[in-house]
Amino acid sequence: PFNGITYTLGFANVNTGVACGNTIMPYTARYFYTSNAGTNWVVSAFPSSIRATADVQFINSTLVYGGGAENVGVVNLKYTNQVFRYLPEYIRSKFISKGITDYSAEYKTAFLKSTNAGVNWQKVSTFDTLTGYMHNIHFFDANTGYALIDSNSAGNTRLYKTTNAGVYWQLIRMVEAGTYLDNMHFFDLNTGFVSGIANIGNP
Repeated sequence: PFNGITYTLGFANVNTGVACGNTIMPYTARYFYTSNAGTNWVVSAFPSSIRATADVQFINSTLVYGGGAENVGVVNLKYTNQVFRYLPEYIRSKFISKGITDYSAEYKTAFLKSTNAGVNWQKVSTFDTLTGYMHNIHFFDANTGYALIDSNSAGNTRLYKTTNAGVYWQLIRMVEAGTYLDNMHFFDLNTGFVSGIANIGNP
């Protein structure tokens, strides 16, 4: 029920779910929740700085985590990511729909949680502007999980791990430049797969 894109959905059961999206130009997040299997969607309360949410996960019937990005100021049109122009159009479109553009240093990582099934959201962690989008999260319980976070203008992806519900994130690995990873699945704490796009900086 808004003019924009619903980018990701999360459900605890057949009735209880959240929908996260964003408007485009300017990029502003939109959060909604449902308690009747999607028949009605109600606007959630969330921090006004949030730009967009790329992934959500219900931990239980009331606790929900979400990862994305928040705006950090006015866009400076003079500084752009030159790699962006070489991307195939279908990849550019995917990025733009999520809120990722070729303008540098206009957003940083955001990690949020809701303790009432998406009715209210709050930021959990503080990140620096060297981080961009938190693209994908995978939690095993309320405390332990992984996240894929891009390095903003650096053009590579970092794998992080938290063991205290997202308050602190430990860098596990930074992949080579030009590799964009935005999806993962873990079978247990030690075994998982990640996927994305390689060599996106080559014209």
